Amino acid sequence: MLIIENTPQLAGITIKGDYQDLKSLHRAISNFSEFYFPHQDNVNAGNCHECLLGLCYDLRHAFQGDRNFESMENNADRIAGMVGIITEPAKGEMELIKAARAAYGNGNLYFSVEVLYPWALYYTQVLHSITDVAYSKAWFENLDFPYDEYQAEKDVASIHQFVLLIWEAIRNVLPPQDVKSIYDYCRMFAKEDYYMSYPDMYLEWLCSWWVSALCNREDRQSMLSLLCLELSSVNEEDELEIQDELDEIQDELNKIQEKLDKKQEELKETRHESEEGSETKKGEQEEANNSRSSIQDKNFLLFNKELHELTLSCLQMYDGYIAEANLKCLIPFQSMDEYMDEIHEYVKTHGQFYQDSYDEYIERIFGSIDWDRLEW
Repeated sequence: MLIIENTPQLAGITIKGDYQDLKSLHRAISNFSEFYFPHQDNVNAGNCHECLLGLCYDLRHAFQGDRNFESMENNADRIAGMVGIITEPAKGEMELIKAARAAYGNGNLYFSVEVLYPWALYYTQVLHSITDVAYSKAWFENLDFPYDEYQAEKDVASIHQFVLLIWEAIRNVLPPQDVKSIYDYCRMFAKEDYYMSYPDMYLEWLCSWWVSALCNREDRQSMLSLLCLELSSVNEEDELEIQDELDEIQDELNKIQEKLDKKQEELKETRHESEEGSETKKGEQEEANNSRSSIQDKNFLLFNKELHELTLSCLQMYDGYIAEANLKCLIPFQSMDEYMDEIHEYVKTHGQFYQDSYDEYIERIFGSIDWDRLEW
């Protein structure tokens, strides 16, 4: 059984499972990504694909035994005792059951690998966004490996389970008042193109900030909502624009409600004053059709209102957590936009980054981080 757990210090998550669990997850992500990304027009699709292959790399090394492994309790030694609780065994049957169970070990071998929280959230959003869109049957033609619609659906199901298990781990440590808004926003606004273009250099910056600026479980738990919102697309939203649209929606709703109330009063008067007849019934039918159309418009506006209110609440939450982070952390938090502005200015002055020069840039900000000895 695949298991996702928060690490003790909330540096990230642990992905845990037996050999087949992790191999199946690796195969699902690897094959679906290989099938999906070549058909995307986004110029950054290849980079996004490479990021997912990084997860596949860790999963492969995990089930090959190159990361962590442990024995997980499987209750083999207790099964014989449970038989006696459920039913009364025949004479001599209990001894036979105990002897049969004794031939098997009392633990299953489970493999695991840790993933830093910024990357875990990125993987969650990317995998949700690419499996939430329709794919064309033509995509299955001329593939370099055997793959069909059945296998694609099976892989999507495995990926969805993985994503939801990560969300379960996140929900267990998010503040209760934040859980619903963050989960609803991230699930409803997983923008495919947004995550394809997400800069992996910023993810490296976020990982360094997460382990350097927040040094213990309590600090990380208090800022996990900020990290979830930063890895959503909420920073693309404009608060003033959303508020204006929300006001317009409310005005339209008020007009429709006034119209519905007026029609209801007119219908009552018509029924009271008029004798029953074909013309009256025809008029009532027209009024009913008009009312039905207005109700549909109202429901659509209510849905849009809910989306705008959700986005606005997440934006306000995001701004509040940024202010809190910059008060309590020695190293200020940077949103992706702030980070990109600073990087562009740096490149103008110092020239293009290379891996070594970017590592030096990160080290100047956060100091030297011993990733091999990280307290997860």
